[in-house]
Amino acid sequence: MLIEGFDFPGLEALVLLRPTLSMRLFEQQVGRITRLSPLSGKQQGSIFEISDSIDSLYQRFGEGVFNGEKVDQVQMLQPEIRLDELFSEGDAARAIEEGKIEINKVDFGTLIKNKGKDTQLREVPVRLPPTDIRAKYFSRLLALTEEKDIGAFEREKRELMRAVLRFRIRELRDAEEFSNLSGRINKLKREAYEDRRLGDVSRQHKPKVFGEVEWLLKLQALNSLKYEGSRLSLPEKNRILKTLGFEPDFRKIESYRLKCLKLGSAQKTIPDLVKVLGFVSRLSSSETYQFLDKKKKEQWKREFLPAVYWGFCFIDDSPEIRELFESTDWDRRVKNIIRQK
Repeated sequence: MLIEGFDFPGLEALVLLRPTLSMRLFEQQVGRITRLSPLSGKQQGSIFEISDSIDSLYQRFGEGVFNGEKVDQVQMLQPEIRLDELFSEGDAARAIEEGKIEINKVDFGTLIKNKGKDTQLREVPVRLPPTDIRAKYFSRLLALTEEKDIGAFEREKRELMRAVLRFRIRELRDAEEFSNLSGRINKLKREAYEDRRLGDVSRQHKPKVFGEVEWLLKLQALNSLKYEGSRLSLPEKNRILKTLGFEPDFRKIESYRLKCLKLGSAQKTIPDLVKVLGFVSRLSSSETYQFLDKKKKEQWKREFLPAVYWGFCFIDDSPEIRELFESTDWDRRVKNIIRQK
């Protein structure tokens, strides 16, 4: 009830007793506590939220996790992910280091088991960005994709690729998570080649899906290391590269990134990406896509959206891709194509 229009800067404690899937609403709720008050002398505020476990959430969403925006909804119910985006502006590690935010989990499990008798509540610091949490989500998506045995896996590939772009590397432990996921994806790719359940179409596409996702994951790790790894020393960066399966030489990171693009995508170079993505900017109207011949439409189903995810990884390398992605007209046309597909 007390969201917009409620003005009490001295408020020191906020208890959220119900979840919300609206990031805007969450921002309004949390905003009640984030203002300092010279009148009351308030220097900090505390937010308490009752959260659910990933396993419990996935039990509820079940097999429908790929339908609509279910993946985003499940993630929105995790406080660590919301707080990461809300308070840290993409650099949660620095926000914690500077003391802007401190996040702890309170473990009630032991307390409930012993019915509160002589039991202390246990607070566990939360590490941001929550790579381990995102890895659990990603593993769930992999498991659901592994179980499927029909179709071309286009929707699954898009969901996996979108999840990949959420990952960040801040330290060696994050790289170890990446390496474990990459190894699992590679194992699934090899198994898909020999999966006798699959028909001709599925046998053709399923291994390729895992292959593209594996290399996009590695590319995202390299991007994060390059553009967000300023806090890391050169020896630390080299150790991370070695953990990711690359030669430990940070000077070669550009060639590693291009290698990922070449081995993982349908477009082998940045100019190839620009060419595919630039098609949208040449559409004269939102209806143009409808009049493409069937073969061309099938090509866009396979190539266009994956190319968008690869393009995101090279925004800072290509002025043409940056210009496209920052264009509101391009954004509108992309959405029109997605709806028509």
